[in-house]
Amino acid sequence: MDSKFIIFTGPESSGKSFLARKMAEKFNLNLLPEQARIYLELYGLEYTQEDLSNIAIQHVDAENNYKTVGEIFLCDTDLITLSIWSKEVFGKVSNVITTEIDNYGSGRYYLLCKPDIPWEYDPQRESKLDRDRLFEIYESTLKSLGLNYSIISGNYQERDELAEKIINKLTLTKGF
Repeated sequence: MDSKFIIFTGPESSGKSFLARKMAEKFNLNLLPEQARIYLELYGLEYTQEDLSNIAIQHVDAENNYKTVGEIFLCDTDLITLSIWSKEVFGKVSNVITTEIDNYGSGRYYLLCKPDIPWEYDPQRESKLDRDRLFEIYESTLKSLGLNYSIISGNYQERDELAEKIINKLTLTKGF
């Protein structure tokens, strides 16, 4: 049996990282942190399309390091986020990112976080007023790639309960 990944995705300030950490602790699952955040903290907030390719390589390497046959892992974003940001900022996506996304097989389930919670400032965030449009892009991307997902929305307690219910079902049945 291959490893399984539950990925928290969605626009900026939609609660992905907070919820991912909370669920990792609740279910005692390994969490792969957002690689873009790590990279930008190390190299600075200005980035190029080449930087996004480097982040993609870093993410794939980190994912491969986490893989243990049959285990379930949580990911705070993945290459879908890099693909969307690359299109938004540079108008195109590098072959590195698209090739790796094309290599995604089964065993991935997405928790798409809706931006219906208050915006929180972070120097790495760029799109305070554009979150709803970006949410639509995330959802249409997941649909177009045929990826399985659920939408996480509501207040913080509702989000926690919904994520917990979905992850509980996925971890019990490994049904993704």
